[in-house]
Amino acid sequence: DRTDWFLAPFEVNAGYDPSLNMIQFPAAILQPPFFDPDADLASNYGSIGAVIGHEITHGFDLSGSQFDGEGNLVDWWTEEDFTAFSELNDQVIAQYSTIEVQPGLMVDGELTVGENVADMGGLQIAYDAMLIALDAEGQEETPWFLTQQQRFFIAYAVSWREEATPEFYEFLVAADVHAPGTVRAVEPSRHMDEFYEAFDIGPGDPEYLEPEDRVVIW
Repeated sequence: DRTDWFLAPFEVNAGYDPSLNMIQFPAAILQPPFFDPDADLASNYGSIGAVIGHEITHGFDLSGSQFDGEGNLVDWWTEEDFTAFSELNDQVIAQYSTIEVQPGLMVDGELTVGENVADMGGLQIAYDAMLIALDAEGQEETPWFLTQQQRFFIAYAVSWREEATPEFYEFLVAADVHAPGTVRAVEPSRHMDEFYEAFDIGPGDPEYLEPEDRVVIW
């Protein structure tokens, strides 16, 4: 039933239902830091745009591969598609498994791979959409003498800021299919060449990831 919402309007969240091929965005997420009608274009694409892209991406991941456009349980990928995508997923698992959330506490790359891949895909989709919008509407002024590209990545990082206790992170890493916000704020950007170009990041920078270690899926 496409009229039945699986998320409450007061939830700051978004979701994708593969059985209906439908994404939902409750009213509560349509406010800062995810969406601001008064913000510059790049900031909204970096925040709510990346969330929209994230949910769309779920329709094209290993779970989404099992459902067709009508939500029917149909495997619509070729064997070659599945193998190639699985290999990229394995690279994401390996990369995220090296991330330390706090001393001695590592991200579970296997548990979080589906959401990590969606984060990476959503960010790339939102960036490409921003470029299309800027080309159509023209460049606009951004605060603090930052470029549109810089504002995009900053807005994305800000949207995942959080305060949490060490005990909460221990629970999160053990039970949540999402990586902690501190990881989501930065890691997807590190796999995009555009991130390095925007901030002139090079070897020696703490956020630098060797080109051969960057996983590009879309």
